Amino acid sequence: MARLAVLEPDARLAARLSTALADHHELIECADIAQFWDIVMTRPVDESVIDIYDPAHPVSLSDLQRLRRRVPPLAIVVYADFRNRELDLFELGRLKIDGVILTGATDQPQQTRRAVAEALCATYALGVTDALGGELHTLGVDCLRWAIERAQDSPSVEHLAEASGLTSAGLARELLKRQMPSPARLIFWGRLFRAASLLSDASRRAEEVAFRLNYSSALALTRALRRETGFSLRELRRRGTTACVLAGFLSREVPRRARERQ
Repeated sequence: MARLAVLEPDARLAARLSTALADHHELIECADIAQFWDIVMTRPVDESVIDIYDPAHPVSLSDLQRLRRRVPPLAIVVYADFRNRELDLFELGRLKIDGVILTGATDQPQQTRRAVAEALCATYALGVTDALGGELHTLGVDCLRWAIERAQDSPSVEHLAEASGLTSAGLARELLKRQMPSPARLIFWGRLFRAASLLSDASRRAEEVAFRLNYSSALALTRALRRETGFSLRELRRRGTTACVLAGFLSREVPRRARERQ
């Protein structure tokens, strides 16, 4: 369960967000921008959901830029009515805002939950690739991040290649040339990293995660994790699920390539 700081002064819209999200996340409702800043700067928060156009508490694009710069791990979702402000959507993309929910259009409960989940996943994927510390070529970083973000959609090598602007064979050649894991391996690791993210919540059962990520069973998922990390699910949670999968990725993929370069 993620912790979400919500800045939505409009009571009607705040109620819609609560209906969609309260059973799935811990919501921290902020009365104004000052309280919002205090919370995101002093408390552990995973994501923010912000209405930037509320007349009483407007949030400027420069405020969003400052938030992105000062709290990089925070996923940011903008919840707003963009009628007659469509050009701002391009600015939000430039600022690397993680998600947008259009009030009255995409703010049905299921779509709201999906937007919030995708934003959290995108931020998590960026954190994983940042933690690699330059161990992978940019192409491999981009492929791994894509694979983590789309792990729940059962992505194929063809989908990954298309997203990279290459054919499947072309992507495989480019990765091999740079002594990186194959497209299939990157997709495989994307699923494991996404599983690690979900399993970090001790209340979430392995069966639920396996179902989300299209494993045949919880046993198939936990066996894959043990094979690649050396740890059981209990040990993974005790040691840190993402840290263990990251260590497994580095030990299984990086040293092999390093030896080949020598």
